[in-house]
Amino acid sequence: MKHIAIMQPYLFPYLGYYQLVQHVEQFVFFDDVNYIKKGHINRNSILLADTAYRFTLPVKNVSQNRYIRDHWYLSASHLLKVLEDAYKKAPYFADVYPLACGVLEATERRVSILGARSVESVFEYLEISKSFCFSSAIAIDERAKGQEKILALCLSLGATRYTNAIGGRGLYHSAAFEQRQIVLEFIKMLRVTYQQAADTFIPNLSILDVLMWCSKEQVRELLNQYTILRGSDALERAVNCLDEAAD
Repeated sequence: MKHIAIMQPYLFPYLGYYQLVQHVEQFVFFDDVNYIKKGHINRNSILLADTAYRFTLPVKNVSQNRYIRDHWYLSASHLLKVLEDAYKKAPYFADVYPLACGVLEATERRVSILGARSVESVFEYLEISKSFCFSSAIAIDERAKGQEKILALCLSLGATRYTNAIGGRGLYHSAAFEQRQIVLEFIKMLRVTYQQAADTFIPNLSILDVLMWCSKEQVRELLNQYTILRGSDALERAVNCLDEAAD
């Protein structure tokens, strides 16, 4: 039984992304789909002066008509300065800032590669072994789109279980996966908190914020703070109940 997840390679995304990686046996970076302007591929938020600050790493000649893998990042010097200003007094700055530098200053500037490294390097830092690959390296019918492309990737990898982020629950239909003998499920991050500098906790920031304020042991614990949901109508009811409980 092989368990996989597939997701675009975001740059130091939020904790929920890493929980998805933690949950599965093999994680596939979805790099041969079109780049989405103003999405979360190259931007996220950190804690700066007790508020959520949206950072963006500039991308050269952005086009929604080209794949993610066909884009390149520009200099990260400004972002690194912002990170230093934001977290220089954080307890784990001395450990995490070099990690961020290693990713953001890498010679290889391809968006897909750098985004993947921002995920892989975190698991290396946490001393958690995970298996990664790129969708562009998997042989499938190039005409496949949307759900059919996900299914093609699952079948090519021999997957019998596929987990997607909860935000994509309207994109996939369990019956289509069942026909291929694949279990479809969705992951939802629970309401998590940790000690920040701000008086009021600010959720859903980049994983960099989590790493700056939490020990490795604490981060490993946070990686498991999620629930798994299956089905369609039952899934929708469960999501609504979880949302109400979090309010």
